[in-house]
Amino acid sequence: MVAKGRIVWEHLRTGMVLRLMEVRVPARRIILPKLSIVDHPFDNTEALSRFSENPLVETTPLPPTDPATPRRNFLGIAGSVICGSLATLTPLVAGIAFFMDPLLRRKPNFKGADADGFLSVTTLRDLPDDGTPLRFPLVADKLDAWNIFKAQVVGTVYLRKMPGDQIIAFNDTCPHLGCKVEFQESSQLFLCPCHASSFGLGGEQKNKIPPRGLDTLESKTDADGRVWIRYQDFQCGVEKKGAIG
Repeated sequence: MVAKGRIVWEHLRTGMVLRLMEVRVPARRIILPKLSIVDHPFDNTEALSRFSENPLVETTPLPPTDPATPRRNFLGIAGSVICGSLATLTPLVAGIAFFMDPLLRRKPNFKGADADGFLSVTTLRDLPDDGTPLRFPLVADKLDAWNIFKAQVVGTVYLRKMPGDQIIAFNDTCPHLGCKVEFQESSQLFLCPCHASSFGLGGEQKNKIPPRGLDTLESKTDADGRVWIRYQDFQCGVEKKGAIG
């Protein structure tokens, strides 16, 4: 034969009942541990008698909760989330701004150019006083966002010195299909070797092959007599002059 016994461990302070266990032990000998709870002692026999008569375990109700407590907890959690988000986003935004700076900040396209993108090409004393065009290459370190390409030929230009040290600058690219024009001193014309386009000393078109005349470039001189050119490439095959980039 076996006897059934019920042992309960309840915490009178919090009202929590941890477990109600049913054990089977031999009927001849039942050993019940002495139960005790700090600050709330009670007799084992009385406790077993009470639970055998009423199998439903009575629990001590929890103390009432302050209605304002959940709101305070929510506001605390929300504040922590917001502060953590701000602490994370600040370095992230700074990193993105640093990464995008070469694209967003207005810079000259060439290293060595001034703030307006003009490159130093030659000096006034190196140009003929009679206005004969001379071709000059523009060599500079080319900037492409995060990359620098050393000693690149940016382009080639024709320069003419006019009375009063005025400068006329032409892009030497034919506006027809992009070939490089050559100045022929005998005919005083700029001629395209690809499709026979021709241009006068002023850059005006001399036949109907090109859609427009030679493209002029902005120029300036400084107090030291240096000639500066703002180089640009232009669209080919169209009547209207339009810069590329």
